[in-house]
Amino acid sequence: MSSFPEDPESRPDTSTPPKSPANGSTQSDSGRESASENGRLEAGENNTSNEPPHQDKGPGIAVFNSFSVWYVLGLTILTQGLYFMYWHWHRSKKLNEALPENPISSTFINNVVAAYIVYIGLVVYASVYFPEALQVPEGATVESLAAQPLPGVWVAVQIFGNIVLILTAIWSYKIRNRLNQLLAVEKGQPLWSGPILAVLFQAFYLQWKINKALETETNQLIRRF
Repeated sequence: MSSFPEDPESRPDTSTPPKSPANGSTQSDSGRESASENGRLEAGENNTSNEPPHQDKGPGIAVFNSFSVWYVLGLTILTQGLYFMYWHWHRSKKLNEALPENPISSTFINNVVAAYIVYIGLVVYASVYFPEALQVPEGATVESLAAQPLPGVWVAVQIFGNIVLILTAIWSYKIRNRLNQLLAVEKGQPLWSGPILAVLFQAFYLQWKINKALETETNQLIRRF
């Protein structure tokens, strides 16, 4: 029998195996998913802080200016205590701006200022209309002065004077608490403000602590650059 030659085009091409487009697409998608997952893991490892990136933490102690404690003392004496009250009001305002989540109550501040104004008014009134209560007669002894009754207005002066002293001590304690919070310091650290000294020396001690904090921050910036 005679055989016919085979048609070359009818033979299967076995020289190069065909590529499956489905397999190539699957491998590419798998690679992209793996890279995406690795990227998410790296981002999670790098972002260990609870704070969002590029978040400003506020000016901190820079809300205050350095001011000599001797100036605070001198102005307090020259103004008969008026600057002392202004110091507390001004520092409270700055702290409330820096710590809006834990401000010093404006009602408390207004009550202290009102008590101080009443006290000054009573002192002026008593000095003008009852000046004899301030005069010490010749030959008077401590016992005779103690037995001499004071006019009612001077009794009110003493009462409001004590009220103002107590309220300003509480005010200083509140400023001390916010200052420690602003500086993020704890007991035993150099910039930590103690409660007893804050109550006893009030504006003078707290201004000294503010100056120390500003000096420390300045030194850190100098060493950094």
